[in-house]
Amino acid sequence: MKSAHQLKRVTAAATASSALLAVGLLAAGPAQAAKPDTDSATRALACVVELNAPTRGGAGVTASVVTRGCGQGVKWNAKLQSSRWWGWADDAQQTWYGSQSRRLTAPCAGVHDHRVIVRAVVDGQVSPWKVGPTARLNCG
Repeated sequence: MKSAHQLKRVTAAATASSALLAVGLLAAGPAQAAKPDTDSATRALACVVELNAPTRGGAGVTASVVTRGCGQGVKWNAKLQSSRWWGWADDAQQTWYGSQSRRLTAPCAGVHDHRVIVRAVVDGQVSPWKVGPTARLNCG
């Protein structure tokens, strides 16, 4: 469950050009309780993710993802997507561990909505996809 502070930060950021998201995983049940210093959900909640709206650059689309406050045990999966008549197409993807700044770049043609999505994997637990702001880009 996100705190009121985290929800305000997500809501406020969603109105700007980037989205700040606190990443959390479902807490383990009583039978799977872990020590506080090794609890996957606690380690994932310490991470802050910044998803910026995709922009056009040259013949391509670029979006950045920044992860801060994360240990090396947090694996990140990010995808740059574009809208199609059947849904969202994965145009670029990256995987990394811990706190880093990453830039995803993909070719661009036509007019489409673009977004970046990210999720965390900690000790085999996978968070839901977090969706960044969408940008409609005309690549000609």
